[in-house]
Amino acid sequence: MHPLLSLLLACTPQAPDRPKTTTTSTSTSTTTTPSTDTDTDTTAPCDAEVGTFHEQTLEVDGETRTYLLHVPSTYACAPTPVLFDLHGTAVGRPEEAYGLQGALDAAEAEGFLLVRPRSRSSLEGGQEVFRWDQNPGDPERNRVFLRALLDDLRERYAVADDRVYVMGFSSGTNQTSVMAADPDTPFHGFGHVGGGAWTVDTQQPAGRFYLHTPWRDYMRTYDAELRDLLDEAGVPSADRLDRQSFSGHELYDWVYPELWAFLDRGERPDPGVLAAGWTEVPGAPTELLGVDVDPDGLAWLTGADGSVVAYDGAAFVAAPIAGSSVFAVPALTSVCLLPDGRGAAVGNGTVLWTDDGGGSWRHLDPLSEPGPPMFGYTHWNGVGCGDDVVLGLGYWSAGTSADGLDWADAAMGSTYRAQGQAAAQGPTGTWVSVGYYRWLGRSTDAGATFQQVGSTGPGEWLLDVAAVAPGVWVVVGDGGVILRSDDDGASFDVVAQTGIDLYAVAFEGDHGMAVGRAGQALVSLDAGATWSDVSLGRDVMLSDVAALPTGEALVVGEGGPYLTAWP
Repeated sequence: MHPLLSLLLACTPQAPDRPKTTTTSTSTSTTTTPSTDTDTDTTAPCDAEVGTFHEQTLEVDGETRTYLLHVPSTYACAPTPVLFDLHGTAVGRPEEAYGLQGALDAAEAEGFLLVRPRSRSSLEGGQEVFRWDQNPGDPERNRVFLRALLDDLRERYAVADDRVYVMGFSSGTNQTSVMAADPDTPFHGFGHVGGGAWTVDTQQPAGRFYLHTPWRDYMRTYDAELRDLLDEAGVPSADRLDRQSFSGHELYDWVYPELWAFLDRGERPDPGVLAAGWTEVPGAPTELLGVDVDPDGLAWLTGADGSVVAYDGAAFVAAPIAGSSVFAVPALTSVCLLPDGRGAAVGNGTVLWTDDGGGSWRHLDPLSEPGPPMFGYTHWNGVGCGDDVVLGLGYWSAGTSADGLDWADAAMGSTYRAQGQAAAQGPTGTWVSVGYYRWLGRSTDAGATFQQVGSTGPGEWLLDVAAVAPGVWVVVGDGGVILRSDDDGASFDVVAQTGIDLYAVAFEGDHGMAVGRAGQALVSLDAGATWSDVSLGRDVMLSDVAALPTGEALVVGEGGPYLTAWP
């Protein structure tokens, strides 16, 4: 057993998408009021046009409200299901931001009416910002609007009233929770992506609930509040689908098909079976999200419950932590240690520090943000260890420290601060950081300042980075994109794109492994130039990976940890 493990055993106490328009109408407006009729309307006219209709309007309580409507090409005047899809905070045409193409594709495939209403707005920072709780009283005004809009649709289309659902992204999740709190809600299923509840104190067990807020999303607190309300309401597990992922704040196209299948039919994704060559590791005390292996070969893992766990290949032991998190969701998503034993673990606002190689940890949170304030404290989800400093990074903030006490601003971007997710220092001393809007940053001054390399490849989030060899880097991100640099991070090229989000990557020499959503695992034997599939077989989130001195890969995430041979 590793000597430090023995000690622990002894002392453990937006850029908006645009639709593919098939038919566009001019805006129309109608005055209507909500009704309580729940019978399917079979008197609607049968000459309704199909296609995508932008900037439709409806007068509600003396106010002109706007929405997008998509009528699937299969519509034939038979009772048709409906999905209300509530946008996140945005400007311009907010109902066309975030995942629109995925929503349109799902509506065509499943044959439902897609309704994307526009929230109310106000001026913020000199521009018009749309958010579902932007103004006092907005959630109630929006509740009336959504019900009125549904009644208006009933007059024009044949609506299957027992198959009407609502989902929301970001601020739209709270408005979805408002609709679920309505005692006579017309909705029969509720989807929450990247958020939860914050203006209601109850939920009605009136249907199924789809929940998906990534572990590195800054909205995890509201997701936890919603879950508590569902527990209090007695919503059974059979009516809840919790889909884990390890991205940042985003609405992905893949959400729509499985959200609809669950809300409408109660179908869950096929869990799959463990593939040959993989084994589960028994004995983990909690769900594990991050992993790093120290110079002595001891693995350090971070828990969804805010714990730090040591693993020597034989046993898991939770390390002692002084203090307690000031945050309701202390899930730790990243950890690293310097060769001399200093290190940090971070996630969802919580920041831990160690000076003794992980033998003990202490809370630093709430830690003031280095640089311009955004949250009022650091909301870091990634941490990297370099030659002599630790770099923490997350939403609009990054900082370096040698002692955990003083943190210097690590400027990522000039006019707009990056939303970083991961960073690493290579053998030449260069740092590379990755994050939102395909952020790629490069630093040659010990992590003090990062210059943007460019927006390379598809997708929105780049989620992890690994130094492979002097001058060679590999980056992974959503959509299964893999980028590679052979000029020390000055430029990157796309070398692979699997279509399934990748959350983490690690290398030991020229051999590497990348893991991600739906149990995806890839290996490279040539310093990241080519990749082959060695997926887990189970449809679960794989959040991090590290090479053990035993010649095995330790992979953590949902249902894990797991072991397989290091490539």
